[in-house]
Amino acid sequence: MSATPRDGTSDAPDAPGLRPAPRTDASPLNWLLLLPVVLALAVPLYDQEDPTLFGIPFFYWFQLAIIPVGVACTTIVYRAGRRGSPARTTAGTPSDGPDARRAER
Repeated sequence: MSATPRDGTSDAPDAPGLRPAPRTDASPLNWLLLLPVVLALAVPLYDQEDPTLFGIPFFYWFQLAIIPVGVACTTIVYRAGRRGSPARTTAGTPSDGPDARRAER
């Protein structure tokens, strides 16, 4: 018979390898990714013809302007995520990756 209580808990201390790793994707900058989506879905915001840009109605050029906004938001979030990543600090060492064998020769 085991000495485990009926509620399923154990008196043994938790092993350090069994705890889940903390989430690393909880940056507040991730909310920035919603900006281009919300802008594109807010049609009443740009449902008009004026002002025109080089003869193109506002409705069309605003949608085209959302693309660089999305690229900028994605780049900011990506670079901020890479900055805090522990994998980036070891990526530049010669012992990592496919170039490691070439460096040893």
